[in-house]
Amino acid sequence: MILIEAGGSSTQVCQILHEVPSAITIYDGISPTYMDKDEIKLVFKKIFADQQVDNKVYYYGTGCRPASSKEIIRESIQDIFPVDSIEVASDLLAAARATARQSDGQINILGTGSASCLYKNQKIKEVYFNSGYLFGDYGSGFHLGQTFLRAYFENSLSGDIENSIKEFSRVDKKALIQKIYSSAMPKQVIANFAKCIYSLKQAPAVGLIIQEAFAEFIRLQIALNVDFASTPQYFVGSIAHFFRAELEEAMEEKNLKIAEICRTPIENLIAFHLT
Repeated sequence: MILIEAGGSSTQVCQILHEVPSAITIYDGISPTYMDKDEIKLVFKKIFADQQVDNKVYYYGTGCRPASSKEIIRESIQDIFPVDSIEVASDLLAAARATARQSDGQINILGTGSASCLYKNQKIKEVYFNSGYLFGDYGSGFHLGQTFLRAYFENSLSGDIENSIKEFSRVDKKALIQKIYSSAMPKQVIANFAKCIYSLKQAPAVGLIIQEAFAEFIRLQIALNVDFASTPQYFVGSIAHFFRAELEEAMEEKNLKIAEICRTPIENLIAFHLT
C-alpha cells in the first residue's frame, strides 16, 4: 500500500511492501480547495514516479471533507497511477487515527491552516465550522503570520523585531508586500513567517500575538463542542508541535489539558495501517 498524508505546505508519502515501510519522502503540498486538478496532478506525477507498482492507495489530505474534493483526488491519482483501490479521507481522520486511535476525543489541527472535530467510535462525528484562511483558520501558521505581518506593515513592532523580519524575508517592506500579492500561493508565503515568529517568541509583542491566536482557536473552534471541557483534546500539526509551551499555557488558562500532540501523522498512520 501507499500512504499519502497531504497538507497545504507539504505532502508526506510512505510505501509499505510486504509489511515493510519505505523511508518517508516529502513533496509539495496538495489542497483541492485552493489548487486546480492540473496543479494537483503535477504533484502526483512526482510522487508516483518514485513508487513501485502497488494495488492500494490511502490518501489523507486537507480540503478532503467534501465528496467533490475526494473525487478530484481520486480521479487525479487514477489518471497517473493504475491502482485497484483508492481511499480518500480528510486530514482530520488522519489526525484522529494518529493521536486518539481507538479512543474518543476532540481532534485539533494547527498547521498551515486549522481545524477541529469530534471523534467518536473511531469515526468523525462532527466537524466544527471553519471559514477558511480568509476569515478563519484561527491559531494556524497563516493566522499567526498574517497578524504578525500586519503589525509589521503598520509599524507596530520594535526596531529590533523589524530588523529580524527584514533579515528573514531578505527584502524591505514594500518588496515583501509585492512578493505576497504576486505569489501564486500567498497563504504559504504568509504561513512561512511562523518560523520567524518562533525565533522571536520571547519578545512581549510577539508573545502576545501567539497568545491571542491560540485563545481565538480555543474560543472559536474548540468551544464549539458543548462538552469541550470534559473531552480529551488531541493536537496535530507543526504549529501545535513547535509552539507547544504557548499552546499548553493557553489551554491551561481555560482549565484544559492536552492529551497528545503529534507534529505529523504519517509515522503513526504507518503503525495504524500495519496493525
